[in-house]
Amino acid sequence: MIVNNTSEEVAVRWKLDAKPFKTFAPGQGLHLFPTKERCRFAKDEDSLVATTASGQTYTYGPPICAREAFVIGR
Repeated sequence: MIVNNTSEEVAVRWKLDAKPFKTFAPGQGLHLFPTKERCRFAKDEDSLVATTASGQTYTYGPPICAREAFVIGR
């Protein structure tokens, strides 16, 4: 799960992707179902990067596992 716990809009992308796959308003969230390989055999690129409208960056992973939460801003 990804949750935006900031007071700003955030854009979330995989580390190696230049383009975000989702933008979240404050308080918004999304269930994410990564593959088991991203959890068990994680590589450095298996990371999520969230960037706020003001430029603050938060990174999560590796690993990225299905039952864990990425709370942006915590």
